[in-house]
Amino acid sequence: MSMMFPINCCVMGGDDVDDEHQQPVWPPTSPPLTTTHGRLTLVRGYLKRKSTRNLEDGGPPRWALRWLEVDPPEEDRPEYMLSVYKTAQKSKRLNAVSLKKISSVRHDDSLPCAFVVSVGESNYTLLARDAADADTWVQSLNDARDVLNEAPGAQCVAS
Repeated sequence: MSMMFPINCCVMGGDDVDDEHQQPVWPPTSPPLTTTHGRLTLVRGYLKRKSTRNLEDGGPPRWALRWLEVDPPEEDRPEYMLSVYKTAQKSKRLNAVSLKKISSVRHDDSLPCAFVVSVGESNYTLLARDAADADTWVQSLNDARDVLNEAPGAQCVAS
């Protein structure tokens, strides 16, 4: 029975791991981290990502704990990307999508603390630690998307 409810005590640190060998904990001990990069607020932190594989087989949904981060442009990728990593050490990128390709980010009314990132016809359900964390992710991703998708010259200039 104790395997169903792991004890997560004594974990400190901004990335919710004690050291590089310990697995991240759920729920995270701290809210998502944010930093300003130009006009954008970049967000990063642990979320649970819903897998659709079991749903196709009629099984219950499975959730995987993942580190998500809005990465700024770099030499090898000229756009802001929402990247998915296995852990905060970012040793292996599992997936990434340009923020410009995200069609919507909205709260999932059917599941508390969850939100949905839509990319074209695909929807990705993510679970935050609490409602405030979900709000941070939804607001940050939508704001960044809006800034990046602004048409040149669409900004109002005070005269």
